[in-house]
Amino acid sequence: MLVTYIINGLMTAASLLMLSMGMAIIFGIMNVVNLAHGELIIIGAYVSYTMIEILRLPFAIALISSFVVTAILGMIIEKIIIKKLYGKVAETLLVTYALSMIFQQVIKLIYGAGYIHLESPVTGAVKVGKTIMPKYYICIIIVAIAMFVVTLLLFNKTKLGMQIRAVSQNRTMAACLGVNVKKIDTLTFAYGAGLTGLAGCIIAPINSISPFAGANYITDSFMAVVLGGVDTLFGTVVGASIIGESNAVIGGFMDTVFAEMIVVFAVVIIIRFRPKGLIVKERR
Repeated sequence: MLVTYIINGLMTAASLLMLSMGMAIIFGIMNVVNLAHGELIIIGAYVSYTMIEILRLPFAIALISSFVVTAILGMIIEKIIIKKLYGKVAETLLVTYALSMIFQQVIKLIYGAGYIHLESPVTGAVKVGKTIMPKYYICIIIVAIAMFVVTLLLFNKTKLGMQIRAVSQNRTMAACLGVNVKKIDTLTFAYGAGLTGLAGCIIAPINSISPFAGANYITDSFMAVVLGGVDTLFGTVVGASIIGESNAVIGGFMDTVFAEMIVVFAVVIIIRFRPKGLIVKERR
C-alpha cells in the first residue's frame, strides 16, 4: 500500500509542479502576486476542450494552443495592467483578484457554469509491482520533467534567460547596461502565463473543470512555491514533491481532508522557521 501511495504521490507532485512553475516565474522572479493564476489554469483547460471536443483537433495541437493563448493573454495583462503596478503589492492583489472574477464570468458566459471533462488522450495502464498506474499519469510526469528542463535551460543557458535574471536581481543596473527592462518584463510574464495554461491543458483529462475551479489550484501552487523557495525553480520542484507525496501518503492512510490539514499545518511551521523557503538562492 505504501508503494502504491508513493507512486500516486509522484503523479500528484508532477501535476503540482506543472501548476506551480508559472507562479514560480511570475511570483518568484517578477515578485508579482497573481491571484488570477487559477483562472489562467482554467482558461488553458477550456482552450484544450475547445480544440479537442469542438474543433476535433489532436491533443498535441491543444497543448500548443493552450500555451500560446494564455501566453498572449499574459502579455496583454502585463502590458495594460501589471507594468504600472510593480512594487505596489496591495494594488496588484486587488487588480488580479478582480481579473480572476472577470475571467470566471466570461468563461461562464461562453461555456456555461457546469463541469466538463476531457477524455484521456492516452489510454491503458502499466503495472508496477502490485500497483496499476494509468499511462496518462506517466505522461504527466514526463511532460512535467520536460517543461522543467526546458525552463531551466531557458533561464540559465540563453541570452534571454540571462537578461531575465539580471532584471529580477537589479532592474536599475540592468537598464543602465542596455537591457530593455519593459520588454523582458512582458516576455517573462507571458512565459509564466503560458506555462500555467499548458498545465491547465495537462490536468483537464484527470480533473473536471468549471469556470470557478481555479481556486482549487492556486492555494497548493502558492504553497509549493513558498515552501521550496521563491527565488529558485529547484525550490518549486522540492515544494511540489513534498506537498504531493505528503498528501498522497497521508491521505492514503487517513482521510484526505485531514491529510491536507496536516500538510498545511506542517508548511506553516516550516515557513515560520525558514521564511525564505527550504532552498534559498545566494545573492551577492
